[in-house]
Amino acid sequence: MEVGVEMWKKVGLNVRLDIIENWGQMGQEGDAYNASDNMWMTDPAGGMWFSWGREGGHRLKDWGGTPPAEFMKLGTDIEQGSDFATRKQAYSDLLDLWDDLVPAILLYRPVEAYGVRKNLSWKPYTFFYMDFRAVNFLDNS
Repeated sequence: MEVGVEMWKKVGLNVRLDIIENWGQMGQEGDAYNASDNMWMTDPAGGMWFSWGREGGHRLKDWGGTPPAEFMKLGTDIEQGSDFATRKQAYSDLLDLWDDLVPAILLYRPVEAYGVRKNLSWKPYTFFYMDFRAVNFLDNS
């Protein structure tokens, strides 16, 4: 957040950072916070739809409890669509809508470092979850 504040100041925004101790002290408008859950699944809907729109999404409070109707329709099309073309178009439209609404901004991608034994064959994937099922490992000892 400190880096973000400095960048905003460079473009002329008058921004002040107040460090708080808990979620109860968060206000509604104007508050920002770091969260590392923008894309927590390999499916792009993970960060947008399941967190911000779908019933039970943990970011619903950030909308004030109710996402826009168009967002809900596109998310439902993604989740329940049965053909590839419909889902692909819904993803594209949802990304465009996300850019217009800006409920969250991806500011950085966290660096992920792994340590693996020499006799263990394992390759990291494109997301930070680690799948420890046996099928993902080959023990060469």
